[in-house]
Formats: sequence, structure tokens, C-alpha cells
Amino acid sequence: MTRSGFCHECDQFPCARLKQLDKRYRNKYHSSLVGNLRDLKTMGPEAYMEREDIRCHCAGCGAVICIHSNVCQQCGLVLPGRI
Repeated sequence: MTRSGFCHECDQFPCARLKQLDKRYRNKYHSSLVGNLRDLKTMGPEAYMEREDIRCHCAGCGAVICIHSNVCQQCGLVLPGRI
């Protein structure tokens, strides 16, 4: 096993433990940890974080959106494709 900064840099990526966690997040929150790590590897950290900054803010009011919710807690906007 190789230790590194990101899971996608490991020679065992995606390991069984990460696959289990990914399955739970895909089923419950419609978010793929493995997919996100692959995007991070492909896009690079700067572009990935720019995308996530946009994705994690409400299009209506700009508030930060929790991954565990499909409604903006500030303005009540329902967020399609979440949960």
C-alpha cells in the first residue's frame, strides 16, 4: 500500500473500504466519493475546487448548501438532483 495525500493516488484505489463508503453516499446523498476523487485527479485541485464552490452554493441566494439536504436552509429553494 502506498500512502499519499489523496485516495486516488494510492495503488489500491478504490479500495474495498472506500467502495463501501461510496455506495452509502451514492444511495443516500446521490454523491459519489470515488467519482469525486476521479474528477479531482482528472481536473486537478484548482479546477475541481472551483466546480465544487459553485456546486455547493445555492443558485438562489448564494448560501452554502449541505450535502445532506436538498433544500437551501436560507431561502428554501429546492435543489434538483440532490437526495
